[in-house]
Amino acid sequence: MNSILTGNLLLIVAPLCVSAQTPGDLQPTIRGSLPANTVVAVTTDGLWVPSRFSSTPLLHVPAAQFPGEAAERGSLTRPAIEWDGDSDTYLISSGPQLFQFRIIDLSSARWVVKDITPDPATTFSFWDIDIHPGSGELYLLDQTNDEVLRFARPFSAGMLPDLVLPVPGTSRCMALDSAIYPPAVIVGETSQATRVYLDGTTELLSLFSGSRGLAQDPQVAGDSAGGGALMVSSNSNQVAKAVGDPGLLVGMNFLGLCAPLALRPTDIEWNTNRKRAYVFSELGINPERPWCTSVMVASGPNHIVIFPVAQAAPNIIPKLYTFAGGSGITGTEGDLTMPLADFAFNSPYGQGCTSGTVNSLTLSSSSVPIFTATELPFELRNASPRSTATLIVGLMSDEVPIAGGCSLLASADLLVAAGTTDAKGNLDFTWPLPVPPSPGLELFVQVAVDNTVTQELTPAIRIHFGL
Repeated sequence: MNSILTGNLLLIVAPLCVSAQTPGDLQPTIRGSLPANTVVAVTTDGLWVPSRFSSTPLLHVPAAQFPGEAAERGSLTRPAIEWDGDSDTYLISSGPQLFQFRIIDLSSARWVVKDITPDPATTFSFWDIDIHPGSGELYLLDQTNDEVLRFARPFSAGMLPDLVLPVPGTSRCMALDSAIYPPAVIVGETSQATRVYLDGTTELLSLFSGSRGLAQDPQVAGDSAGGGALMVSSNSNQVAKAVGDPGLLVGMNFLGLCAPLALRPTDIEWNTNRKRAYVFSELGINPERPWCTSVMVASGPNHIVIFPVAQAAPNIIPKLYTFAGGSGITGTEGDLTMPLADFAFNSPYGQGCTSGTVNSLTLSSSSVPIFTATELPFELRNASPRSTATLIVGLMSDEVPIAGGCSLLASADLLVAAGTTDAKGNLDFTWPLPVPPSPGLELFVQVAVDNTVTQELTPAIRIHFGL
């Protein structure tokens, strides 16, 4: 282990050791009880794990078996579901309640559910739910109080939010944009979709009316075209992707001459591994147009359709996920989620700092860290001009205060000379990875800039290598 002095920063550096695997050794890893890409859904009638090969679901837990008001009513209220991301657990909101649902064994239908509704002193009406893939924080859209509430782990009954973010009063659904820092919340309103930043400022994302469900690609940052946002409207049968221009969308709800294909879509979920959108179609496949039934046949309501963003026959076309003879799902107001194999993402975190300068400092990786990557490109912006930059690489996140009010946010297991910033304080550089990464490997990176007078540290990035 070495002590290295760089500018005003004294860093303790240990060798960076990561395991390497050959391509033949690599298997998709899964952080949940079900096979990757298995859809788990909720409706007013309870929780469902539909079968792809039968109208009999693999699991159905009726709403009457949920505790509290749900049991008394015998139905869930405007239910929403999200995969926990690191366990066998799913979080389900239903009107004023929040549940933690764990599938213990699917084959024997063993499960457990408990009520983890937050602060009992507040009346809630939850309409949507999302989890930050990097931090694990829970975000809940409370329509009664027109707020998005953020909760840190561990989640438990009576918990209090660590952030309360006001949102427009007509917000009916939400998705978290976790590829930027601080993260932003996208909300679907009556006549538009709006990005709400954590400082309360807003930005028009799309003139999309009647949003019923939203999804966000965790690999795409908010400043790119459309920000990776996808949305559905049950009133107009739209399934679409934002493209940056608020007046334009990429329409997805068609197959050949069949449009709309899915009727009354109520939710959308983006599968990062497969680059596909999974849509809950409450009224099933359009039966009224002969050219629809000629390309996709499905009986009854509550089907799930897999949509690509761009179609090209014969391989890249919409496909039916649920059994064509009947999904077996009853109830209304469907919402869905799915466990995923390890997927690659960048998750910015923490505050950067400068001392004695007005320059802001940011760091962003411009590529998705899939496990086959051999290098990572970075972009450093708005640092001190003509100054030495050092990439700090760690196997853990950290928060170590240092002189000048700065914090070291990565464990500093390795220091890499990044180069010298230009006259504007910018630097593009590439770090060749010392060994091939494995799916699930995480690195934490930050940049220190030495201008001989002040000390500067960027925000950090959690880099999760995946498929």
